Amino acid sequence: MNLPTFLGGVHPPEGKALTENKAIEILRPSDSREFIYPLSQHIGAPCSPIVAKGDKVLAGQKIADTEAFVSAPIFSAVSGVVKEIAPRMTIAGSVDPCIVIESDGKYERAPSLLDELGHKPTPNEYLKLIRSAGIVGMGGACFPTHVKLSPPKGSVIKWLIVNAAECEPYLSCDNRLMIESPDEVIRGLGYALEMFPEAKGIIAVENNKPEAIRTLQEHNTNPKIEIMPHKVKYPQGAEKMLIWSVTGQEIPVVPALPADVGCILLNTRTSWHICKAIEEGLPVMERVVSVTGDAVNEPKNLQVPLGISVRELLNACGGFKEEPLKVIAGGPNDGTCNEIC
Repeated sequence: MNLPTFLGGVHPPEGKALTENKAIEILRPSDSREFIYPLSQHIGAPCSPIVAKGDKVLAGQKIADTEAFVSAPIFSAVSGVVKEIAPRMTIAGSVDPCIVIESDGKYERAPSLLDELGHKPTPNEYLKLIRSAGIVGMGGACFPTHVKLSPPKGSVIKWLIVNAAECEPYLSCDNRLMIESPDEVIRGLGYALEMFPEAKGIIAVENNKPEAIRTLQEHNTNPKIEIMPHKVKYPQGAEKMLIWSVTGQEIPVVPALPADVGCILLNTRTSWHICKAIEEGLPVMERVVSVTGDAVNEPKNLQVPLGISVRELLNACGGFKEEPLKVIAGGPNDGTCNEIC
């Protein structure tokens, strides 16, 4: 069977066996500690704080926003008190303005976005709700999702593609999400399709994830959505490569957008968040990460509150069993490296 793919590419060691069969564990610290929220978390305009030092906040409360179109609001994942708004080191290695919240360990919740809306959202309200929930691409660039779903006037969108390739070595967080929450991933894409009635939905998954492919196929009841296995090759999940693999279309020039060839791409977790925002009014507060590598004592897939420190993630996995050469955020091929020895 010839699976869809692109010309070229490489086959690096996958390293996924460390976590691909590890169910997602929820990490939600119950004691007091700092959670740090950079005001610039995505491609686009940075947010401005709408809380001040000493303010009490709830989990799911908006703490920063901007009127800029290419941006997204930021929410606290914990309840507690704003400790300070000050420059802090971020995962990218830069020092940026951040909101620092001292958690009380209780995770008391703010009202949902649907409580504020007051009724079940209609397709005409989905885009505003997606923006209000702070949903961005969860594949790396963090591009605001409401911007992706607002293609230039005159664009004819033929394909909405969930980029579930997860071609980056070692990572398995999207794989586990598809296995454990297939309905939410499928329904999130379904809601996006309601905004583009003429489009077809594709969930593109590399063929080294057979359980995820089987689970999605078993749970998919939407005739407008196809689960499309792909050949295992890096970088299958890169935007231009995946569009070619799925549609045969080529993005012609650098300034061009996927919408110019009839495509919009969403990440697996992004589709999950769309579902949660529309059905439950949940803003973006958590995500799943793979903490993995040969130097980690107990590699795991963890669902963690945003703002948590890397050290907390490592501690939850038993720390290091040997001194690592590097700690990499985002995957070995495309991530951010930090020299630690």
